[in-house]
Amino acid sequence: MKKIFIVLLLLLTACSNPEPVIEHIGVDVEDVKDFYEFGAVVEGEFLQGKILPTFEFHTKKSANVYVVADGFIDYIEFQEENKDYSLIVQEVKQRFNPWFINYDHLTELRFKEGDYVKAGEILGKVGNWDETTGRTEIDVVRANVHYCPTSFFKEELRHKLESEVLELTSEDRFLPGCREYSYPEELLD
Repeated sequence: MKKIFIVLLLLLTACSNPEPVIEHIGVDVEDVKDFYEFGAVVEGEFLQGKILPTFEFHTKKSANVYVVADGFIDYIEFQEENKDYSLIVQEVKQRFNPWFINYDHLTELRFKEGDYVKAGEILGKVGNWDETTGRTEIDVVRANVHYCPTSFFKEELRHKLESEVLELTSEDRFLPGCREYSYPEELLD
């Protein structure tokens, strides 16, 4: 009986939770200094070949971060180490929603938990990277699997959004800005 309930719950959740529909890339292209595409492998003092499951933007220090898809702000967390915020937006406000968009490294938030936000609205400012550069990351997640944001561009805006991403990278990919379609959480640690 318990297995039947779990299967029904999973089916109901899958049917009632639509994929996000992305209508903005998250920043103004002219503010971007560097762009790290979904699946980029970065090296550094503590990174040792980390795979980025996000679009990561390094921008002008005061750049705006925009809402990429309509939804409710489900969670906000202050990150003491970076002195900035991480937040989660879900299209529908309900329990067991497996889809969400994670925004990482924001400051000067303009909304609070529970607020409904629309694509294109200013969510806040980029977080800190160094003295002259800001940074933010945007990723799409479903049940601990990270997906390339390009996969969720609104069909009517696909050409415009893909063109913006292509301005930021010279790499030829199957989807602009995507080295892969998705990464399970366990591959990222």
